[in-house]
Amino acid sequence: MMIFRYISAEIDKLLKSKWVKIAFLIALICSLFLILAMPKEEVSWRQSLQTENHSIEKQLNLTKQELVISKSHNTLILQWQINNECLAKNMKPETLNTRLGNLSQLMSHKNYGLILVVFPILFAVSIAGEFEKGTIKFSLFSPYSRRQIILSKFLSVFFISALFLMCVLILNFALNFIFLDSASGIHYIIKAGEIVSEKSSIFVFKNILLALPYYFAYVSFAFMLAVVSRSTAISLSISLFFALLGTQLVNLLHLSDKMLRFILPAIVDLTYYDKSTNIAGEMGISTFTCLITIFVYCFIFYFIAQETFKNRDI
Repeated sequence: MMIFRYISAEIDKLLKSKWVKIAFLIALICSLFLILAMPKEEVSWRQSLQTENHSIEKQLNLTKQELVISKSHNTLILQWQINNECLAKNMKPETLNTRLGNLSQLMSHKNYGLILVVFPILFAVSIAGEFEKGTIKFSLFSPYSRRQIILSKFLSVFFISALFLMCVLILNFALNFIFLDSASGIHYIIKAGEIVSEKSSIFVFKNILLALPYYFAYVSFAFMLAVVSRSTAISLSISLFFALLGTQLVNLLHLSDKMLRFILPAIVDLTYYDKSTNIAGEMGISTFTCLITIFVYCFIFYFIAQETFKNRDI
């Protein structure tokens, strides 16, 4: 039970930190700005879908009848069929300009996530500041072992990061319902060459959960770098580099599928996108496999941080 008191104390210390308060304020401002700055739809959703379908027909040089009966897994053909289904049933699709559509992509790697991930990483590297200031030594006077101390700090960072993301989610949920319109309530996506439909609320919930590994993987990575390097600048810069540019870097390297299965930036983005896919989806790697691999990475990062803290002089 004593270890939980120490974790609670670490959480309380982080919550009182000025950086955490600044993070919440910036998240509020950014959320409001992104909603208000969103361009208004100049044409109706039906016109937009019809225009997109005409463009696909010309691009593929296929007639409407041929596209309707096509069994191809071609992404453009599948997108045409989704659009045609929405038009036929008069179902407004979920997009970034609709409440649940916007919320489903909120925390994704290709949307607001590239801004949000900065703050959990800042929380994680805060331990490097304790090394730089020498305040980490005060922790050693407590009745806890070094293993318990580093575990408490690690779990407190995870808790604060989860709390931060939850608050951002609740804030954007409220803003979306104030400023954006609703849609049909049914969401279509292209998954493994097939059209899949489900309730928008379920899709949003799943997409939010699938976005979380991206944050926690890089929080673990940043925490490890902070403990090993004991430098805020080094741990922060390296962590942000891979978190923000890692996926693009992997795309440039043109690595084989076998190698990509074990490279963190290639598998950490698990979000389902409407008109694009993630690297894992392109390679056909299951979500379960990606989650297990990410968990192993997080465990390794923590183990390195723990052993470094246990065996290195402060």
